[in-house]
Amino acid sequence: MDESEGMAPRLDISLLAFFALLPASAQAAPARVTLATSSGKGAVTVRWNVPVRVVNARQVWFVSRAGRRLHGRELTRGVRRSHAFAVLARGSLHLRVGRRAARTRTGHWARAAVLVYPTIMNQGGSALDKAASLAEHGYLAFVADFYGKAPATFEQSREFAGEIRATPEDFRRRIRRAIAALVELPDAAGLPLAAIGFCMGGGAVLELAREGAPMEAVVSFHGLLGTDLPAEPGKVSARVLVCHGDADPMVPRSQVVSFWEEMDAAGANWHFHSYGGVKHGFTNPNSPPDNPAVGYDASADRQSWAAMFELFDEVFG
Repeated sequence: MDESEGMAPRLDISLLAFFALLPASAQAAPARVTLATSSGKGAVTVRWNVPVRVVNARQVWFVSRAGRRLHGRELTRGVRRSHAFAVLARGSLHLRVGRRAARTRTGHWARAAVLVYPTIMNQGGSALDKAASLAEHGYLAFVADFYGKAPATFEQSREFAGEIRATPEDFRRRIRRAIAALVELPDAAGLPLAAIGFCMGGGAVLELAREGAPMEAVVSFHGLLGTDLPAEPGKVSARVLVCHGDADPMVPRSQVVSFWEEMDAAGANWHFHSYGGVKHGFTNPNSPPDNPAVGYDASADRQSWAAMFELFDEVFG
């Protein structure tokens, strides 16, 4: 195998179980679990229920359908040690051979790559805080740049937003570029993808879902729900979570109901959380006090963020 190409040897995806041989100092008994899914070149995912731990893939025994025991050394023969590892995370184990996945802020391997679309004010502030929280929870976070420049004022951000939203097609082309930039990162190689967004970014991730972008999940926080290009039946492949403030004057209840009907007609797998008395921008503790349409709500912020992680636990194991 030419390691410079980062290629992984073919894995026997009929593998049903594994026995983890941890260092003696761990004093952990081997555990048998059942194969849950197989995804990505050179990646096998099985269920596991222990705290996060990274082990060398050569320390893992696998058992095939025929009962043959296969040691990790067999599966990773010819692969550099730095390219063969197993990630034991809460809910799953990932055996990867090939290019290394990204390390998160906690020092463990990333469970997924999450694209973060900020508010109309673009990168900075609460969007970066949310990205840091994702990293602390074991995800590779990548904050998109809507404009390629930083607005100095809210009025200027509206001007910049108008430039990239001349047509719905223009806007979708623009936000797709962030996906292309993320997947080109070496650290994101082989990771499943998700997208979250706030305000205009929340509307952006819903547009991605509508056109069938390769996301496992999208989460919209106080995002606009209307669209000029509604989803077609069978097009939405991502799990969809919308976290909405019911007192948001920018998204009246008629728009909410239209969104529900659109998702139903498209056959989407969607959840909608609505927080009574909560305004637009409820996740931003630095919301401008002179704008009556927006307002931070600590409870809705906390509950919506927890709901996102619950969804990610379902989707990514």
